[in-house]
Amino acid sequence: MVTRFHSQAVWPHITNVVEGAGRTYAAIAFIGKDAPERLPLGLGDVLLVNASDQNVASGATNPYALERFINSGVEVHTSSILHAKVISTDRHAVVGSANASASSARASEAVLITTDRETRKEVREFVEHEIEASGGKITSSKLSDLKKIFDAGAPSHRITGVNTPEPQVFGFPWELNKIYIVRWIDADLTPDEVVELLQQEKKGSLRQRKTGFRFDLLQIVEKEGAFSRGDIIFFINDTHVFPPVRIDSDLIHHEANESRMGQVTLHKVDTKKELRLETVGRRYEHGPEAFDTLLQKIDKTHDEFLELSADDCEGLIKIWYPEFTLNSGS
Repeated sequence: MVTRFHSQAVWPHITNVVEGAGRTYAAIAFIGKDAPERLPLGLGDVLLVNASDQNVASGATNPYALERFINSGVEVHTSSILHAKVISTDRHAVVGSANASASSARASEAVLITTDRETRKEVREFVEHEIEASGGKITSSKLSDLKKIFDAGAPSHRITGVNTPEPQVFGFPWELNKIYIVRWIDADLTPDEVVELLQQEKKGSLRQRKTGFRFDLLQIVEKEGAFSRGDIIFFINDTHVFPPVRIDSDLIHHEANESRMGQVTLHKVDTKKELRLETVGRRYEHGPEAFDTLLQKIDKTHDEFLELSADDCEGLIKIWYPEFTLNSGS
């Protein structure tokens, strides 16, 4: 049995547990518009939420997100007294405080994630019991009524401590310069060369980086292939797409051999490390076909990188930062 406590950026951990799991039972009281990205449920999964008229009118639960779950084959129920946030999969149980929303992702949340079989069983039984007690399956007719209530935004008093309507936020740790998708090629710098190159970066932001970030070194083979400080890069290989990193230095030359050079890259440590290509395709804003087109474009380039359009940039960033909106970052 493995049990872990998470109190920093809990949603990447929850998403990782749910993604690709077998049949999943979840009771998450309040559901934001980006919940299907945070909670990737699918055919045969069961979701219990609190979609009372009051919570829908206040924006605490978004019926359009519920519609996306239902269209994906998820069985969705509602209980007007639900406040729990628990999940049971075939391998894990999650017990904590996190609603499936952007505001929860920004809040100070905490969860326990365990492989304990008895806990998984008890969580599933809790969800099943609450569903049976509520008797509130969300049908197409019920969903239509909830969407009307949500769109009308009927006045209602807020409920302390739950997800309120989500503001349009940038939700991304860096300002945007140019955005690239780059084919990953293994570097041949030795560990000593990496250390020496990093030591050349004496005046950059290495001394000023905030907690929650780490840095690495990107080898540059030709001077003309260097990026600009502040550029954002998505690395890909034949099987995975990696979350965005920022170029955080100008070109650095090795003191003893100027042909050995690189640039510092800045990474956010609580961002999920990687996603399989097919998973990215399903979650990509413009659909798998558009993502496949991106990959085909980079396959045709000789420089192994492709500058992204604004739409492609927004679509990829939203995979890791669902609350991101391009306009709010400009």
